[in-house]
Amino acid sequence: MAVTTVTIAEIAKTTQATVSRALRDDPSISPKTRQRIKRLAEELGYRPNLLARGLVGGDTYTIGMITTGLDVEVHSVKITAFEESARNKGYLTITAFNPNEPGLEDKLIIRLLQRSVDGFVIYPAEHGEHKELRALVEKNFPIVTFNGDGRLDFQTNDVSLDYYEGGKIQIEHLSAIGRKRIAYIYPVFSCYTIDQRVSGAKEAAHNAGVDFELIQIDTGNSGQRVQTELAYEKLREFFRKNASRFDAIACHNDLFALSAIRALHQLGIKVPDYIAVIGFDNISASEFSMLTISTISQPAEQMGLVAFQTLEALVKEKNSRESEHEFIRVKLKPELVVRESTGRIVDC
Repeated sequence: MAVTTVTIAEIAKTTQATVSRALRDDPSISPKTRQRIKRLAEELGYRPNLLARGLVGGDTYTIGMITTGLDVEVHSVKITAFEESARNKGYLTITAFNPNEPGLEDKLIIRLLQRSVDGFVIYPAEHGEHKELRALVEKNFPIVTFNGDGRLDFQTNDVSLDYYEGGKIQIEHLSAIGRKRIAYIYPVFSCYTIDQRVSGAKEAAHNAGVDFELIQIDTGNSGQRVQTELAYEKLREFFRKNASRFDAIACHNDLFALSAIRALHQLGIKVPDYIAVIGFDNISASEFSMLTISTISQPAEQMGLVAFQTLEALVKEKNSRESEHEFIRVKLKPELVVRESTGRIVDC
């Protein structure tokens, strides 16, 4: 027989309302009583019926997450920070993977709504109409997006990084250490966040008066591991013919930077002596590779935490929010991390 709040109330010789409030950490119940009731509930094996709670109060303590790039380290850090923050507050996060398909995004939203989630955190697909996402925003449903700022043609609550500023910082650093012939390497298959890095880099190069060239590498649209290996092979061939044209390389992420350093090493070109290399993201490999990589760090863990805090606030006030309200838009700042792969030009 299932243990209910009525069962606990009978044994504790109190009311069901007192038990319910104690289990929710209601401050109107004394700490001593809360501790006694929680201990009793644990001894009896009590499990809250979240579905019943949702039918009565509208909350199921579940969050729907739709994400892409599960093999991308910075995405994983954001997702983990979000899930841990949610779990610590009693929420279950149901995660669904979308490989950047607009139609699938709509289907996943519908399926998660059928499970009575209290809110959503979503990485929007790069393209598409975002019909279901738009409809939820118009209905004032609790939603927070990651990097939705430049992907959506409508406003919503969003947490993102200033990728434009990150691209600027890459080139400003290379210019500051005396590099004057800079290539920016990024994939043919691009997206909003990469385009922002490239645009910021172009502005910084123009302001610094350095020679600047964009180099696109076709690595397809496969997983990170395959893209990294293809990047290495194609960069090795590119540098074999063109390395002498540059004294610095900026890459859109750290995996491309690792591939570039590996390719240059194979060709006997010293980094950073002759060509400095800087990446973006500050993944763990950038710090622990044999030649540590200068990079742009994005506060991924903080982004996950801020996204949950924002969504939690929206869920708590969802019944009191006005239809016309200001959206919460948080844009965090990137930071330069200087390591061994950049340095001053040697005298030749």
